[in-house]
Amino acid sequence: MYDINRGTATVTESAGAFGVIPFYYSERLRKKFEILAMSKAAIIEAPFGGRDAIAVCSCLEDADAHGEAVYRFTAQDEAPDALYRRLCRKIEKIDSLAGKCLQEIDFPNALTIGGVCDALRSIRCERKTWLVIDNFHFLLHAMPIQVLAALLSHNRGNFRIVAITQMLGNDGKLAEDLEFYAQMSDYEMILSLDPLELTSAKFGDKTFHDIAILISQDCPPDIRQRHPLSMLHVAWAIRLNDDGSPSFKAIMAELDESLPKNGKLRAEWLLLSAYLHFPNLEKMLPIVRAAEAMFEGGGSQVILPQAPWAFYEHLQLNAFHLGVGEADREADMLEEFLSIYTVLTDGHGSGADALYRAELAFLRCEAAKAEVLAYKAAFLAEGKNQKIVQLGATRLLSSIAIIKADAEGWKHALSEIERAANESVQVGSALNYAIDVVRGALLSDIRDFANLADWLKNTEFLSWKLPAPIKKNAAAVHVLYLMNQGDFARLVGFCQAIPKENFTVFSEYFQSFLMAVGFSAIGDRTQAAKYLEFSVKKALPDGMLHYFAGFSRPLHGLPDEIIEKGYPELLPKFNEHKGKYHAGWKSLHNTLTASERPSLLTERELEIAKLAADGMRNHEIADMLFVSENTVRAHLRSVYQKLDIDRRAKLAKALE
Repeated sequence: MYDINRGTATVTESAGAFGVIPFYYSERLRKKFEILAMSKAAIIEAPFGGRDAIAVCSCLEDADAHGEAVYRFTAQDEAPDALYRRLCRKIEKIDSLAGKCLQEIDFPNALTIGGVCDALRSIRCERKTWLVIDNFHFLLHAMPIQVLAALLSHNRGNFRIVAITQMLGNDGKLAEDLEFYAQMSDYEMILSLDPLELTSAKFGDKTFHDIAILISQDCPPDIRQRHPLSMLHVAWAIRLNDDGSPSFKAIMAELDESLPKNGKLRAEWLLLSAYLHFPNLEKMLPIVRAAEAMFEGGGSQVILPQAPWAFYEHLQLNAFHLGVGEADREADMLEEFLSIYTVLTDGHGSGADALYRAELAFLRCEAAKAEVLAYKAAFLAEGKNQKIVQLGATRLLSSIAIIKADAEGWKHALSEIERAANESVQVGSALNYAIDVVRGALLSDIRDFANLADWLKNTEFLSWKLPAPIKKNAAAVHVLYLMNQGDFARLVGFCQAIPKENFTVFSEYFQSFLMAVGFSAIGDRTQAAKYLEFSVKKALPDGMLHYFAGFSRPLHGLPDEIIEKGYPELLPKFNEHKGKYHAGWKSLHNTLTASERPSLLTERELEIAKLAADGMRNHEIADMLFVSENTVRAHLRSVYQKLDIDRRAKLAKALE
């Protein structure tokens, strides 16, 4: 009889005359033996194959003496339909009705899988019956997951299943193994898989994040405590996709209580705990300093470079600019933070500090400086496969190309975004949405909304399960789309309805700025001035002038008045940048859209139509083109007639 404590099995001659055989098995296998009699289904990981299978069978060798039956089925690496039929014949010996039903249905397909699952769940036994399935991993990879889940979740009291499998997660099919164990709620097995592979595992439209949530909610505490490193990966997977989830804080608190106060696990916990304070660099920086000392020259096995930096936020100012007038100090803190953090994580976030400084320089109307820093960020990020930082650098270079009237540079930026869409370096399908957003921002710059991703043209994405930074940036692109459509009332309403809980100073500044544009367009100059003043107070203490210069025309000169009155020292730079931006944009836009000009319009009509669509009033267009207002009105009447529209608000859409 099998002796759990000795780890040996004495098999009598009637059982095969094997004599005394040593068995080597994990602590997990020992615990499984202890609960076999209480479980309707048990999955046993047997790293030593046949010897462990014999050990399991020896545990059940006295079943006959108690009036129980034991059947053994050995799966093999064979054709799925042949494997299925052999299993059906074995089940027929246990329950002839269920077995015959399964054989009549034959190997399950999309139409018959429901019947197969029902038959498996209905297996009946007059006495307690054990089905021991050896090499279960072959079944797992040959049969649909639903079928195996139904087999192991049967609801007849006398039927027991013991599934013996070699170590999963090391067979190149971790995603399938993970999905199976998730369906069975076998958290012990999930947390026993290689934690380095867990975070990147994907199956169908799900990722490990979905399983991590289940683990945080349902996994028994004793199992979690046995797998501290895997639980750190669970916490990180949750934090990567949901910054508002209480599960991350709960797991971190639980691990804080159970982990030793020193050593590598505590170092991992400490590094991960910095994200309890994201994006507050002032609080995060001392934590990574402490983690660095605790790692003692080593690095993290939890936070790896393939994780999306800043949770898919490609605009570093949008992530880390928290204090008015503090942008330079924040840039210094981010640089120091990354000098430690990227070493500990093998490059996670590389280039983000250069990108922060590049964005700041660009908004300060220092395009030449911004361009150098943006290229630096791109090169640093590329060396460590930091896709989010690369996207941010590419987005910024496209904006700089507008000021330089560099059509080739702009097209190159767009091609880089398209190339990124065909790669899958970062974790998670959310990257595809982040790429759509960045691409949408580029296209919005030149008013190419015809090629905008359809999901950005409506507001359904606000209810989708997406990381907050992606939603926030998608909302900004949607506002630009509404602006192009001339739907300014909807624009204002949408901006007012956007949740503000994840807003930084930069987010507040930009959202308020867009509100000012919307109110200006609907003729409410008082409200426009109010929101613009708020935006100015958030942005100008850090010298961020770009948007005020770029949108001076749609705001009908309001930025000029505010800056001239309150910030006269910035007026020369403001006027210079405004002139460069509008000249560059006009040149670039005309070059990129020359072949798309509506054939009915003359060159002058198209020019006036585009300026009107840009929000300029008739007298402003007249002053710019050195013609009379009557000439502008005449051209616009001709444009409306040729494009079959009845008002100015429809111009932008008609010119797409």
